Amino acid sequence: LLPGFDPYLMGHSSRDHLFDAQYRWRVSRIAGWISPVVLLDGRVVATWTHQPARANLVVSVTPFRRLTAATMKQVNGRAQEIASALGLSGAVAKVAV
Repeated sequence: LLPGFDPYLMGHSSRDHLFDAQYRWRVSRIAGWISPVVLLDGRVVATWTHQPARANLVVSVTPFRRLTAATMKQVNGRAQEIASALGLSGAVAKVAV
C-alpha cells in the first residue's frame, strides 16, 4: 500500500510502465491528485482508501482487475501495519464494489 502522492509514482514523466493507460484517471485524478495505490510486483493494481471504525482501520480496495486471495492477504497485512502505526487495535481490508 502506497499513500497518495508517493514518490514512487511522482518521479516519472510517464507512468505508463506502472499501470495500463485505461486506469490513468483512477491514479492521476483531477487537479493533479495522485491516489493511494496497491502495488503488486512493481505495478499498480488498485487504489485504496481508509476509514477508522472505532478501534479498527477499514481499508477499501478498488482493484483494476480481480485480486487473488494471496494478494488480499498481503494487503490486509499492510493494513494491520498502518493500523498499528495509528494506534488502532486492528484492520480489515475489503474489496470495494
